[in-house]
Amino acid sequence: MRLIYLQCRNLGDAVIGTGLVEALPNHIIEVFTRPAFAQIYQNNPHIAAVHTASFPMGTNNPFGIGDFTNLLDRIFHLRRRKFDAAVTVTGDIREIILGWLIVPRGNYGVKFASGNAFARSVRKGGGNLLCASVTMPSDDTNMYSIISCLADLLGATKPARQCLYDAQKQPLKNNRSSAVIGLHLSAGQACRLWPIEHWRQLIAALRARGKNVVIFAAPSERTHVEESLKPIMGSMVEISTGDLSNFFERLRNVRALVGLDSFSTHAAQAVGTPAVFITGPTPAELFSPPDAAVIAGGPGLPCYPCYNKPTCVGRASQYACMARATVQQVLIELEKLGAL
Repeated sequence: MRLIYLQCRNLGDAVIGTGLVEALPNHIIEVFTRPAFAQIYQNNPHIAAVHTASFPMGTNNPFGIGDFTNLLDRIFHLRRRKFDAAVTVTGDIREIILGWLIVPRGNYGVKFASGNAFARSVRKGGGNLLCASVTMPSDDTNMYSIISCLADLLGATKPARQCLYDAQKQPLKNNRSSAVIGLHLSAGQACRLWPIEHWRQLIAALRARGKNVVIFAAPSERTHVEESLKPIMGSMVEISTGDLSNFFERLRNVRALVGLDSFSTHAAQAVGTPAVFITGPTPAELFSPPDAAVIAGGPGLPCYPCYNKPTCVGRASQYACMARATVQQVLIELEKLGAL
């Protein structure tokens, strides 16, 4: 089949979605995604073409009239390409409608059984616009599992294992020779951030153990990160900024990554870098990478889970779910991963 694969939401979702491409080498796949995400797919030898536009979904993604006009133009362009199928992976009604507009008779996607927690993170509906779907049971809530089930629906011939590629179209894989620990402090929402004092304490603890640290950040974040970590910056600590290709290359050359419920831990999964995944407001099982060590601070709190729509803002308990994840827990998990 000739497929148009929609990846419209966030950077982490786009990285997780590479698993579907890996599972379907027998299909001709083109990707429709955000311009900033094109680097994830442009070097993939299994991708025939990458098309881009802005979309009215995802976290902190502005969408104006110009974006709407351009999206309509891209939809009509893709519709004329006469794909056999459009594939959406989140069960969000907006993505299902978008897939249906491109390939009305071949729209594939996911539905959720009653009580499935993943459905809390999307706008449900539009199932009647799908020609075929997989229904996720109430006890199967992980995004990686959704990708695998959709791959099976489409005739997977290989495992849905995430993978990223370099400019030579070769898989990026961790070389396991580095002793450097990578840290990624960012996430798309304030409620998913680990307190900066925790990061400072972690850096100090790693340096005390003789470990060099590289802090990954987007170029626009560099000044903020430098100011936030100023008390602890110095020898053995580096800030690395660059585009996605640079990040992926550097990521495969660290011993382990400590990150949040954000794209960096999913990229670590894709290149085989051991990772510690720190999460609070959302059940860890929704987005945690299969091979990551998970630290969940939310369970036990009366407001948990809030699915990244916090009710604690302005209270003494603001973002307590993230603050409850301790530096000592992170160090223990790094030891288990063989990084210390």
